[in-house]
Amino acid sequence: MVLACERLGRSDWSNQVPVASGIAGGKAERRRAIDLVHLRSPEHFELVELKVASDTPLYAAFEIIGYACIWLMSRHKPTAPDNPLLAASAIDAVVLAPAAFYAPYRLHALSLQLDDDLQRLGRKHGVKLSFRFEAFPDHLARPPWKDEELLHMLDARRLI
Repeated sequence: MVLACERLGRSDWSNQVPVASGIAGGKAERRRAIDLVHLRSPEHFELVELKVASDTPLYAAFEIIGYACIWLMSRHKPTAPDNPLLAASAIDAVVLAPAAFYAPYRLHALSLQLDDDLQRLGRKHGVKLSFRFEAFPDHLARPPWKDEELLHMLDARRLI
């Protein structure tokens, strides 16, 4: 994905961003990584859990909210103080999947509650946090993607 962005002159997306460095001791949790990170502005990032045909929306929501909480903890004792992600003042926790991934579930009330709870947590720590489920068109659910299709998938996201 990063290569596709680079080939098309985009530097606003990163993938497989590690989350446990400096938090978990030894080799524990070293494989944990945020699927996608989107730079919306210098102080505003989206942490995106990408799902295609695995797990459930609830599992994905807890995964990305967990990463947002690790981000919040990491700000207190940053191991890399010049890291723009740690210096951000706003984080959106997003589950991104094809629309069909969400079809069996009724997620509206859950989405509202998770967003409300994250916003409240953020206010306690002087940052803006939010949560949402987003979908991309089902026809883009099958890799491999051409560069333009991949970026279209990321740009054509919509709330579910």
